Amino acid sequence: MSVSIVQNQSAGTYCVVCDTESTYTLPQWGSRDSVLVKNATATELTVDGNGSNTIDGAESITLRGYSSIELIRGTTSGDWVAVRSYDKTDEQANITIISAYGAGTAYSLTDTAAAVDFGTTDPAITLTKAGTYLISGQINLAYTGATVVAETATVKLRRTNNTAANVGQVLVIDLPVATTLTNTYGIVTIPPFSYTTTNTDDAIALFANVSAALGAGTIDATAIGTSIVAVLQ
Repeated sequence: MSVSIVQNQSAGTYCVVCDTESTYTLPQWGSRDSVLVKNATATELTVDGNGSNTIDGAESITLRGYSSIELIRGTTSGDWVAVRSYDKTDEQANITIISAYGAGTAYSLTDTAAAVDFGTTDPAITLTKAGTYLISGQINLAYTGATVVAETATVKLRRTNNTAANVGQVLVIDLPVATTLTNTYGIVTIPPFSYTTTNTDDAIALFANVSAALGAGTIDATAIGTSIVAVLQ
């Protein structure tokens, strides 16, 4: 015999056996019977073993929101054994996303590689956990009264502490020839790459520069469209 007991999100009740309380009591079934209990709401659900019956040796267990557990009646009378479970809260806790999205005034690239500085929020992050990350970045470039003859722009991500070094691909961009042009160049994307660290404080920042001073104007990084994102795998 087996049955699924689901807590209805809208009504806050449990079916097949309906209960208006926040506790579900297991039935008095025989050896090797099983039950799958699903909690389909954000509210905790307590599952009782029923009288002297136990669940893995305890009188009851608590399911957090959007979780489930499958129980089987063991060979020992009165004992329910948990054979598998799913907890969405644990799944979400295992996901670490660290990101920084640019905000503030535009940053003018110089002919020396430097961290992009918007004044309000810079595209820079600190990896607070050891592990392997998938990291990507992008920069939104624009011509501001720029005169370009043969200059290029370089964009990269760089670890600024714990032995500073470039990470990922270093992109060199050919800048179209222009005379005192003010116009959006577009978003340049640094391809995602795998980055492994044993540290808990690696600082990663977005760097950019032009190959030489322009004849006039500047190549700017604009805040909107410039970012860095790291996902712990």
